[in-house]
Amino acid sequence: MQFKNRDDAGRLLAQQMSMSLFPDAYVLALPRGGVPVAAPIARKLKAPFDVLLVRKLGHPQQPEYALGALVEDGTLWMNPSFSETGRVSEKTLEHLRKTEGERIASQKQVFREGRELPNLKDKTVILVDDGIATGATVMAAVKSLKKQDCGRIVVAVPICAADSTDAIRKEGAEVFALVETDQLQAVGLWYQDFSQVENETVLRILTDFRAPPPAEVNSSASLKKSSKMVSTIADLLQPLEIDEDLAPLLQHVKDKRVVMLGESTHGTSEYYRIRDRISRYLLRNHGFSFVSVEGDWPDLEKLNRYSSKGRGRSAKSVMQAFRRWPTWMWANEEVVEFVEFLKSEKSVSECGFYGLDIYSLFESIDSVLEYVQKVNPFLSKAMKARYSCFEPFERDEYAYARSLQRIPEGCSAQVMQNLDAILKIRLEKGQDPDEYFGAEQNARIVVNAENYYRALLSGDELSWNVRDSHMLDTLELLLDRCEKMGRSSKGIVWAHNTHVGDYRATDMEREGYVNLGGLARKTYGESDVGLIGFGTYSGKVVAAQAWGGKEQVMVVPPAQKDTYEAYFHEALQLRKMKQGYILMGPQEKEGILKEIHGHRAIGVVYHNQRENRGNYVPTSLSHRYDAFVFVDQTSALHSLHALHEHGKFPETWPQGM
Repeated sequence: MQFKNRDDAGRLLAQQMSMSLFPDAYVLALPRGGVPVAAPIARKLKAPFDVLLVRKLGHPQQPEYALGALVEDGTLWMNPSFSETGRVSEKTLEHLRKTEGERIASQKQVFREGRELPNLKDKTVILVDDGIATGATVMAAVKSLKKQDCGRIVVAVPICAADSTDAIRKEGAEVFALVETDQLQAVGLWYQDFSQVENETVLRILTDFRAPPPAEVNSSASLKKSSKMVSTIADLLQPLEIDEDLAPLLQHVKDKRVVMLGESTHGTSEYYRIRDRISRYLLRNHGFSFVSVEGDWPDLEKLNRYSSKGRGRSAKSVMQAFRRWPTWMWANEEVVEFVEFLKSEKSVSECGFYGLDIYSLFESIDSVLEYVQKVNPFLSKAMKARYSCFEPFERDEYAYARSLQRIPEGCSAQVMQNLDAILKIRLEKGQDPDEYFGAEQNARIVVNAENYYRALLSGDELSWNVRDSHMLDTLELLLDRCEKMGRSSKGIVWAHNTHVGDYRATDMEREGYVNLGGLARKTYGESDVGLIGFGTYSGKVVAAQAWGGKEQVMVVPPAQKDTYEAYFHEALQLRKMKQGYILMGPQEKEGILKEIHGHRAIGVVYHNQRENRGNYVPTSLSHRYDAFVFVDQTSALHSLHALHEHGKFPETWPQGM
């Protein structure tokens, strides 16, 4: 393998890295050669990017041989194999240290205008260089970062000497390399172009990342266009104050086989309450049989047993046992009210409440084994032995994902064998159909979750597509089951806009992503699927600043100009309304609402101070949704509790969606 140049090496490295594996990352490059390698990685991960200043201390007679290395914070790392020989005097070493320290101070002025690096405590820091031979500068950098109590240190390089890789890992850092070899010889031999990187190149790359977004041009043409968009939305707006206001929207979707209700955050009270209102009406009056949500099957199965069979003291008591972060998504007062409605209403008490998501690898294993132990203890022993393949990873899905770099076969054969075993149980007599269905689905989740965590190694788009394809498969199973049980085969979905809105109306398709809403339209036909998006202009939301971090009530700042949120805000002001919705039929799909504008997307991890980086999805609104609900000022979800598992990695993209 030979790289064209450093930029090419960085792009290849970035393709193998995903936001899911490297959450809330801060990318630091070792100048100068590491900077062009690091830039594509920072863009891919939508991460802050800067340089960590480290200088090698070269031997006076052999400058290419590293005695050690010095970091900008004064951290000194000495090469153990050389420092023990005592062949360099303390005076010589101090001279080298002083000289390189002055060069670091000069680089600090040139590359960072004298600024210090931010506090990196608990951060995932990705340290990037163009290659590692002896590893002196990287070892010094890792030693320095450990002093800052970084949550995780990952050394990312295109090419690395195998013995250096081992040494870095012993220091407590991870190594993410495209090539690890014991025949390195020299880093430059692995590049077609390994010419020196000049200061001007480093400055240009860093400046591109630090530059604010370009100023908007308030030309008369753009103002006229904006005015037309606002007036079009204002004319279409329907009120959304009382239940009767929903009649046109319900009429618009009541005959669909699937209705999907979105949200632009995972922590907004109004979205849950409006979805509750719509769902109650569809369940009571139009033959919809279940609600499925962007949540884990095992947790939601417990709520389903409570609402349909009365197992549990209350919905709230069931939710208090939820442990997977972010707990606030389904353990909140808004969902309590909806689940208690499902239980109390005789006309809908048989309606199910199910999870569509894929993350519950170990929880689903527990559920499968618990069920099989009851119906076939002998088989349970054999299945437990196969699932024990996961035991070395101590219920850490990402430890398993990382292990696949070394042992690609992983546990895939074992999980497929256990799924086959579960499917054969179906033929045995005396099975409780609901309990068997849950066990079968959990066995499927184990297979698909193993595939999902495997896909993380190949990049965001593959793992995202595995996840949303699993959601569609689960939705199909639920619809088919209703049909076989003689019930209406119609279902409701609650999920984020990035899953609900048709991917073909955004930049997702160009980047290789699919999603649940678009796949459902292709599977069932557009006339049988109703996609309803949600948005807001400003307000408050429950989110966290890092994956696994403390949940907070955060301020949602006013939406940026020339976004759909800004246009809806102006339209509501014209109509003197606080919230409303629009329906999009054939005329709207060919009108001004098909234009591409930014559409806000907030995940469970949210940095409201830098919304311009990754929080707006280019969208053709009328092609993405069949209807759009807008609440001008939103309030935070009412979380039941705050349970945090520090050190875990994001399972969703983008920004935790």
